[in-house]
Amino acid sequence: MVEIPKSEAASSIKATVQIAGETTLPSHLSIILRNSKMHIVAIEEIDDKGAVEFSGIGADKYEILADTSTKRFSVVRISANGGDIPGHIVTLPAGTPLNVTLTLIAGSVNVEGLVKHAGKPVAKAMVVLVPADPENNHDLFRRDQSDLDGSFSLASVIPGSYTVCAIENGWDLDWAKPAVITHYCRNGKTVKVDENSTGTVHLAEAVESQTK
Repeated sequence: MVEIPKSEAASSIKATVQIAGETTLPSHLSIILRNSKMHIVAIEEIDDKGAVEFSGIGADKYEILADTSTKRFSVVRISANGGDIPGHIVTLPAGTPLNVTLTLIAGSVNVEGLVKHAGKPVAKAMVVLVPADPENNHDLFRRDQSDLDGSFSLASVIPGSYTVCAIENGWDLDWAKPAVITHYCRNGKTVKVDENSTGTVHLAEAVESQTK
């Protein structure tokens, strides 16, 4: 838990969790808070009523994430004070408790395809699935490494619009920074995962590998 300066009044977030299209919650579902400096400051499992509480946290903007050991989730809507907050970021004032309802959606689709260069398969390329709004959707990124035949599989993809790009020797890139990854997205392949999609989405065309 992050330490709060003595001069600053601590706040709290109480959340009730629901999953779109489902009536039951998975076991061991964790809710995660990440602050404006991209540091994870708290992780708590929901209780048997689907509730979770974070106390003693400081005023800041928090990205709310959700995960289990077997399945990825994303917060698609936050309801607070009778209104909806799109996405998964809340602003927490100092000394003010916040009560919210989180609506999650599960990642149930794999995105698969091939990486090639000049028509030939490329192995060991870093393949990145980049969300349409990378600045505010860090939890939607997915990565894989292409196999010897150039194939890749990006698991537990949340419904939305994405660009898939492949970068040779790109594992040391700061790929999560929009200013970095956007350069490679220009030559990537777009893919849309619908809310009703299940199983595997195959890219019709190979992703062209790019040099770092």
